[in-house]
Order: sequence, then structure tokens, then C-alpha cells
Amino acid sequence: MRETYQPIREILNYLRGVHGEAAACCAGAKDAFAEPNGASAERLQMLTDFFREGEVQVATHLNSGAEAAPAEVLDTWVQFVPTGDVDQALDDLHAATEEGPAPTFAACLALHKQMVKALRHLVEIVPAEEARDMLQHLADMEEQAMRELSMADTMGQDG
Repeated sequence: MRETYQPIREILNYLRGVHGEAAACCAGAKDAFAEPNGASAERLQMLTDFFREGEVQVATHLNSGAEAAPAEVLDTWVQFVPTGDVDQALDDLHAATEEGPAPTFAACLALHKQMVKALRHLVEIVPAEEARDMLQHLADMEEQAMRELSMADTMGQDG
């Protein structure tokens, strides 16, 4: 569980770190379990790429530049940031990467689900519209990744 009050900047840094750690887990599973040109290698590379892209998307809102969130949005304080389930899902991903590609894939889906849940909660409680819009965008991005991963998982099982 994270602190009771946090600025959105810290929450985004946390999510960026979760994405980075998940990408590293998936890359490690690919190196440990997948044959170089096999379906498992492709699926694990896809997981790695999704998490790296997520990390870049979150970082875009933090960095200075045209797409960065305004400082007043990033400095908005939020009470009760529910990250315990995200932390648990990340721990489960670490364990799954030691079991093989299929458990890793399932754990990645579960992690995305928990990140969406946390982001949706934040959308509901953040008073500033611009902050809600940014968090909604990140939640939508995570849901899109879940859909694409689910589709790839189904295709991988059928193929």
C-alpha cells in the first residue's frame, strides 16, 4: 500500500516503474524459456514491447514538452492511492516468469487489469478535469493492451 496522500507526479512515476519492471520480467522470461524463433519468443517479446510502450506513454506525461501534463496537474494531491493490488500483481508476475511463458502471459494480463482498476479509481476521485482526462487516457491505454494481449493469447492457443 502506498502513502495516504500523493501528488499525481509520484503516482505516474510509480506506474512508469511498474511498466519498466514488468518489461524486464518479460524480457528475462523470453531469454530463459523461449526458443529464439518460436511462438513463445514472439509472445514474450510482445509482452515486453507492450510494457515498454506503457512506460514511454507514462513518461511522456511527466517529461517537459508539448505532450507533458501541466505542472499543476502533476502537482495535484490525491488521497488514498490504491496500489496494493498492483504491487501484488507485479510480485505474481515475478513468480510467473520462473514458471514459463504461459504463466507469464496470464500474470501480465492480471497486472494490466490491476493497473486499469487503480487508474479508474483515480479518475473517479481526482477533482481536476485535466488530471481526470490524463488518467482516463492511461486507463484506456492499459485496457487496449489487455484486449490486444487477450487476442494474441487466443490466437497463440489456436495456432
